[in-house]
Amino acid sequence: MVYILGVTGFSNGGHDASACLIQDGEIIIICEEERFSRKKHANDTYPSIAAWNCLNQAKITLDEVDYVAFGWDIPQRYKQRDFKLFLKKFTNQLFPESLFPRKKEPRCEFIPHHLSHAASSFWTSGFEDATVLVMDGQGECHSTSIFYANRENGIKALKQFGVMHSLGYLYKATSGFLGLGKENPGKTMGLASYGKPQYYFDCLKLNLDGYEFVGFPNFLNTDVDADKLGEIVNIWYDYFQTKFLLQPFKTSQSWDILKNQVNYAFSSPVIENADLAASVQALIEEIGIHLVKLAVKLTNCSNVVLAGGVALNCSMNGKIAKLPDVQNFFVFPNAHDGGTSVGAALQLSYTLGIPPIKKSLSHAFWGIEFKDDEILNLLQKLGISFVTLEEDKILNVVADYLNNDKIIGWFQGRNEIGPRALGGRSILASPRSKTLRDKVNNTKGRELWRPLAPSILQSQAGNYFYDADKGSLFMLRALKSKENRIREIEGVVHIDGTSRVQLVPDNSFYGQLIKCFYDQSGVPVLLNTSFNLAGEPIVGSPLDAIKSFFSSSLDVLVINNFLIHKK
Repeated sequence: MVYILGVTGFSNGGHDASACLIQDGEIIIICEEERFSRKKHANDTYPSIAAWNCLNQAKITLDEVDYVAFGWDIPQRYKQRDFKLFLKKFTNQLFPESLFPRKKEPRCEFIPHHLSHAASSFWTSGFEDATVLVMDGQGECHSTSIFYANRENGIKALKQFGVMHSLGYLYKATSGFLGLGKENPGKTMGLASYGKPQYYFDCLKLNLDGYEFVGFPNFLNTDVDADKLGEIVNIWYDYFQTKFLLQPFKTSQSWDILKNQVNYAFSSPVIENADLAASVQALIEEIGIHLVKLAVKLTNCSNVVLAGGVALNCSMNGKIAKLPDVQNFFVFPNAHDGGTSVGAALQLSYTLGIPPIKKSLSHAFWGIEFKDDEILNLLQKLGISFVTLEEDKILNVVADYLNNDKIIGWFQGRNEIGPRALGGRSILASPRSKTLRDKVNNTKGRELWRPLAPSILQSQAGNYFYDADKGSLFMLRALKSKENRIREIEGVVHIDGTSRVQLVPDNSFYGQLIKCFYDQSGVPVLLNTSFNLAGEPIVGSPLDAIKSFFSSSLDVLVINNFLIHKK
């Protein structure tokens, strides 16, 4: 029996810290640090609490872990420093004695960052071999990588592109320039649909070798000892101002002009900035599609998997999945840095001669689960009134609330991994009304122009969306809505007619809830957004859920079989 603890996240430039425990090549548990620390993205943080929870759930100690796999090549990142001294400090910070009493120091292995990303998606795809494209902000000294992966021979890098050509940093720069915050590229993706891609990037060069942004400094490509986000953001800001004659929006500037429903009345500055979002989104899609076509030609393999933060761009993913070059398509739900703990552990397992278990990831519920007695004790301790219902009854009761336009906080089973709530820690509502959609956005403190996503029964998806067979269990692809169905689900259809669809297996517990709603409403869809309030990570514990419930205008909270109302 071999235990490998995968980890990612550190104090100087790390983000989306997480931990993963695998046993003999099989995932046991995945934990994200933000769910415990309540610090969104867990920036500049070691995944100590996440690692402790992984070991606690498995009922083992750090001494029983055979290897620790870190999702960065730290020796390369710190190659000009005293690494032995750094390693001792590193392990002490990652595994403080107060949480991890031990008799020996853990054996650490360091896996290159993009290899960790690639491994997270390939080893969980279920494919025998695959073309792998990794796109993110920055690994050690790369921002984009093409790999060929094969279960027998492993994962081999074919092409890699330097940090100056980072698509992740370009998207962050755009988000910052638009006043939406560099850490909120999802907002930029949503805003892109309100503009037109009218800006021409004369710096982009596509060719048979890949792509590059010409005219920008190349010295950044080889410097691995620092996060280059700030420098690259400034370069792009200058480009936007010089080439497009735009000025950056300040975060304090109001986006309230976007708050109405479909026919937004834009003022001139908003048009310009929405057009920039649309132009950058089109650029990202153009590069992504070009790289996939190039990569498939290089590998002669039409199974395509994506990883890295850019792989969370569901608009791009939806277009890539439909390419004739792509037969099968997969993206790991935790595609950003949080997934590299998983990839590092699985890749090290392969290197040790323990091939990861071959099966396609069928769900994202790999986090912590809370038992009924824990929840009951908490509710009683807090003096909160509740009703306990049997499983079949609670589904019908909740479906009835949803059919009557109530907004539900839904907390069930294990935490899902990744930034998209998938029916474990979700806020749910009827999808039929834009008014209710706006109410949900208000409840969360979200901008009203941002779209919300549909969860749909897998068996019914083809009735509501084109290319439903190209859909995603993990809400990672945008699909075009069928025109004759939009009126039924207008609360989850974006202004461009697309939806970030989650396909839900009919026989799952969440699927049974949607089925009950379908029986009552005639619509096999629920509006699903993450269970969190503005600026917070998704709730991780029953206490987090209770705090959010009583701090918001949610109508009902359901934790396991406990139903909670506000007095």
